[in-house]
Amino acid sequence: MKLQEFQLGDIAYMVDEDYRWSESEVRRVELCSNGTVEYSTWDCDFTTEDIGDWVFKTEEDREESQYN
Repeated sequence: MKLQEFQLGDIAYMVDEDYRWSESEVRRVELCSNGTVEYSTWDCDFTTEDIGDWVFKTEEDREESQYN
């Protein structure tokens, strides 16, 4: 089981398919029956598996990613 990485009100830093950077507030956190945590922001939904891929916990993490 994965740990919850974001709390309600946290900011998620994202990169979209066109390599545009954005950020949005986490407004829903849901633990699924398979142990996956799903998050919703005002702009998109993502899971724990997306963190570090196209969703980041800090601006610095995003800046150091492959998308910089």
